[in-house]
Amino acid sequence: MLTDGYCFHGRQVFAKGRSAWLRTLTIGIIFAASCAVQGVTLVHDFYLPLPEAQVRNTFVALQPTGIGTTLDSIYSIVITAPGTVIYYDHWEDGYEINLASPIQPNTRVWGDGINSNGIAPGFVNDPTNMPAGTVLTLRNDVTLPRNPSIILYDGRDRVAATKAIVVARAAWAKTPGTVLATAVEVPATIDYGKQFICPVGQDVITNANSMFEYAGLFVMAGEDGTTVIIDQDGTGPSNSISVVLNRGESYHFNGGIMKGATINASKPVQVHEATGDIGANYESRWFRLYPVDQWYSSYLTPVGTSSNGNPAYVFLFNTNSAPLTINYDTRAGSGTFSVPANNGLSRFQMPANSGARFTCASNQSFQTIETVSANPSANNVYDWGLTLVPADGLTTEAVVGWGPGSSDYSQNGSPVWVTALSATRLYVDYKGDGKGPLTNSAGRAYDVAYDLSALESKRVYASGTNDQTAMRLYTLDGSPIAAAWGEDAAVAGPANPFIDAGTTIIPFPTPVMRKTSTLFKDNPPSGLSTNDVIEYTITVENKGLLPLGNQIVLDELPTTLIYSNNSTTIDGIALPDHLDETPFPLGPPQGYTIPVILRGGTSLVKFKATIVGTGSIINSGFSGDLSVSNEIVVPTGGSASTCTVAFVDATTNDTAVYFAGSPIYLKLIATNANSDASTTQTITALVQDLTSGDYQTVTLRETGTNTSVVSHKRLVLFLFRDLDNVQPG
Repeated sequence: MLTDGYCFHGRQVFAKGRSAWLRTLTIGIIFAASCAVQGVTLVHDFYLPLPEAQVRNTFVALQPTGIGTTLDSIYSIVITAPGTVIYYDHWEDGYEINLASPIQPNTRVWGDGINSNGIAPGFVNDPTNMPAGTVLTLRNDVTLPRNPSIILYDGRDRVAATKAIVVARAAWAKTPGTVLATAVEVPATIDYGKQFICPVGQDVITNANSMFEYAGLFVMAGEDGTTVIIDQDGTGPSNSISVVLNRGESYHFNGGIMKGATINASKPVQVHEATGDIGANYESRWFRLYPVDQWYSSYLTPVGTSSNGNPAYVFLFNTNSAPLTINYDTRAGSGTFSVPANNGLSRFQMPANSGARFTCASNQSFQTIETVSANPSANNVYDWGLTLVPADGLTTEAVVGWGPGSSDYSQNGSPVWVTALSATRLYVDYKGDGKGPLTNSAGRAYDVAYDLSALESKRVYASGTNDQTAMRLYTLDGSPIAAAWGEDAAVAGPANPFIDAGTTIIPFPTPVMRKTSTLFKDNPPSGLSTNDVIEYTITVENKGLLPLGNQIVLDELPTTLIYSNNSTTIDGIALPDHLDETPFPLGPPQGYTIPVILRGGTSLVKFKATIVGTGSIINSGFSGDLSVSNEIVVPTGGSASTCTVAFVDATTNDTAVYFAGSPIYLKLIATNANSDASTTQTITALVQDLTSGDYQTVTLRETGTNTSVVSHKRLVLFLFRDLDNVQPG
């Protein structure tokens, strides 16, 4: 079956995830070469939200006079990988039946090198290979009422790409300008949902201001024949409306939304909420809402109260039937607070220069948003909002979809805000093009790096350009980050051209790798020591848009560990050892290649190793640019580092061969273990079958007073299943 750039064959395969960027994608088995007439596979599909007429209606509801009828309308598309081809479908002449094989004259194809079907904005000729970091700025004036015979870049248009792209939306009326503006991140259709609940509404009264005096909704469909039911206060049918939308159509509920209002759709939709203070000259905040099935039990924000004291507030919304206990962590400290049950709402004031993590103690899901610069004296000066990022959706990279410092790029008052869960080094590529003057350990070029403390709120500005658009921020040690773009009240001015808006930056899809260890067998003596068996787990999670293919996992065992033969598994299935001198399947130089990890899927690689050294033992794993390490500390004791031990025959000569049923002799020389020269001493030794894990503890007696040589014979031969793998310990 062929449908809009995807090819499905055989039964459907599902990749599951909870966060918005880990939504289920029915991909089947993809044959890219035959998915469309021109061999095109469109992997990232968007309908551009917030039509200009509906945006202006919101502005008028907030400020009844003085709102112009011409909007400065902006959609920004950032290319994240070379070779991306963009298909742009204008709504004015109807949508393409198959966008991967367009037939309408107004549909544009950018990046295929063919001028006749469209030249990418900003280029003289259409490029054949748009590099990573390319920004396609779709900016034009849209005059209302809208004349559909005029083809413009505006709300309801559709855009799709052959590789991952980042899309953002911004708009404001030319009068009064950017002091009353909107900006939102744009979700792909694979991130749509069917059920939404509004975390704030016009019935939310705070002691700080009236920032929710107005609350409205924008609902856009991704498929024809979508029935949408909006219950404006969540109380039932008496306050509900029902509308039917076709793909790309948007319904605007212009005011009257209350906390707990519900949106239920028969097919997937995207939803944004706008709030504001009526007559405040000028104040509005815009939020992308996540579907209920994408809510999570832990969230992270990078935005703190500004350094000049304009506060930021996080609002936590609980639909559960019992109150939630929330644990919070910031640079200023940690603690707990409660969120009431049944659409209860709590507010948390952010510290200055700090990010924060909020986690439900009982692992229940909730929703949360943040209002920035929510202070009575400046609430209508530096006003914007963002939706917090679920912790399970974080990745190690973020790409800014739109991030100017001002509307005309003459100033830089709107930085990128970023935080990390743990201390890390943050790398910044200002243009996202991989052409910075510095090179890191992964061989990637970058412009600047910052060493961040855990939950530090770092504000990053692109040097010399007053524009953060396409900026790529990332870590190399596996530390996930959260990022947002928006106005800094301590830097921006109070009027045009500074932009009273901001967005969440959707974590960029990339693999995430983790490594953990557990004590698999605690051999004598008790507690972590030499001869214990450690089980390592390497987790590779695919947070990309498509199945992750041919992912190499490499592990370098230190000399203080000996691999346990035939102990490696991949997703619970045994992985054969190599038939050579280095049996470890993950060992260098080739490692092991995981054939495929589905979108939102996880592969677990496990193996065991025996400890043969003491002190700090660091085991490192690698996968592409990713590297992770796990450290265990084995207490130093006894004389393991200064002894020699061997299997011997009856005359104490070394041997590796014993006849079945014959005695086995063991000899150990340990000079510094001879603590008393006047007595014959004993040492406890362990002999283990590294294949089965079976072991026997034996007592070795010194051969004479002050000889420092101990020996033993007649080990139980049937204990061992494979004599080739028996080693003294």
